Order: sequence, then C-alpha cells, then structure tokens
Amino acid sequence: MVEAFTEYEPAESTTWQSFLLTAANLVFVSIRYDTDHYDRDEESSPWRRTNPPAMTINAAWSRPLRTITGFHVTEVGDTVGNEFGQAWFRTTSHLSFADGTVLALPNEQRIHRAGVRAQAAKFITTLRSLIV
Repeated sequence: MVEAFTEYEPAESTTWQSFLLTAANLVFVSIRYDTDHYDRDEESSPWRRTNPPAMTINAAWSRPLRTITGFHVTEVGDTVGNEFGQAWFRTTSHLSFADGTVLALPNEQRIHRAGVRAQAAKFITTLRSLIV
C-alpha cells in the first residue's frame, strides 16, 4: 500500500469509506451501518460486541490506476482558514474511469480538523502523482 484515507459520515446511518492506493491500483470500500455515530468507541463497547448493528457493503472494488480517465474538481467552496501561511478552501472532487464509473474522492466539505485535512490532501496528492 502506498497511501490510504478513511472517512466517516455519522448521519442517521453511519457510512465508512476507505480509499487505498497501491502503485498500480485504487481500492475503494464503502460500508453502511444501521445506526448513527458508529465509530471505534461504539464498536468496542461491551454492548455492541454482542449486538452489532446491521451492516451493508455498498461498494468494494479495485481498479487499475491506468483506467482513470479524469480527475475533476467539482466545487471549490469557502475559505476555511489559513494554515501554514496559505488559505485552505473546501473542495469536492471525483474520478472518472474508462468503464463509466464515477468515484467521489474524500469530501473536504466535511473535514474540519487540520490533521484529517492533511491526511486527505496527502492521499489526493499521492493519487494525482500516480495517475498516468
């Protein structure tokens, strides 16, 4: 594995998405849990160990990086702050693949912690460097 990023949407149903890069492939997994705010603490609680929520695998696939046909910045949002002397804008972006699949990349609209933004930026930068 070259780089990875995982994001979490704690809505009414919790969705976890993981993006993993190898030197030649992008792996994507999306899982929805039928409960809100299902995180590591919730999963390891004594009650959840014997009563896990229902889970649905929304997607699980691997595609060669060479099949990516486009990297698209979908939206540039408002300025969220000034880190390291540079303004940081919330953006959304997606990839297009030769088979017509479209994959939304880590959504910076929902990222508020600086460390998580840095991880997402590192993943996107590494992905862009690997696209041929």
